[in-house]
Order: sequence, then C-alpha cells, then structure tokens
Amino acid sequence: MKELKIDLSHNYEAQDWSVEINGLRHEHVTSEVLEALVECALIVAETSLTKPLTQLLN
Repeated sequence: MKELKIDLSHNYEAQDWSVEINGLRHEHVTSEVLEALVECALIVAETSLTKPLTQLLN
C-alpha cells in the first residue's frame, strides 16, 4: 500500500492556494490548477497501485 498525502492551505489575502503533495509544495496556485494537480496525483497513485495487478493478469 502507498500513501497519497495532500495538504491544502488557502491564502485569503491573495485569494489563492498552496498545496503540498507527497512533500512537493506548490505555492500561489488557482483553484483550477489545484484541482488539476490533485487529479494528476490521484491518477499517478492509482496507476502505481493497479499496474502490478494488471501485469500479473497479462
């Protein structure tokens, strides 16, 4: 099992976000970029977890 760790913080003054995904921090991102980063991290995690199973079935 692998862990996907996502920490979010909202900067009210700048009206943007900071996100840390598995230790990699992204500062001053918009909601749209935030959504894309989290979606990509989820896809990568899902792929890394299902790939070994797929390889076993082939």
